[in-house]
Amino acid sequence: MDNHNKPSNIRSLIKYDGKLWGICYLSIDDFENELSKLGEILDYIEENYGKIIAIIPNIGLTSTSIILGTSFQGVKGFAIIYNKYVSKHQ
Repeated sequence: MDNHNKPSNIRSLIKYDGKLWGICYLSIDDFENELSKLGEILDYIEENYGKIIAIIPNIGLTSTSIILGTSFQGVKGFAIIYNKYVSKHQ
């Protein structure tokens, strides 16, 4: 992937950078409109960091909850767990 396709904030999204595992968190405001951002992040992680193992949605109160009431919950973000590519010589 070219650097022009690198998400500008990828380092700030990485919340855990261990020896074998990494975890990113992508916060979203508008689920449907931000799916392309999720796709870009997934592509970049898979190509540059490691094999994506799980995508876990963070469900809770969103900005829409103000309009529809606190009983309405939506996707606030995603935790992306990946198994890092590791060289045998490390």
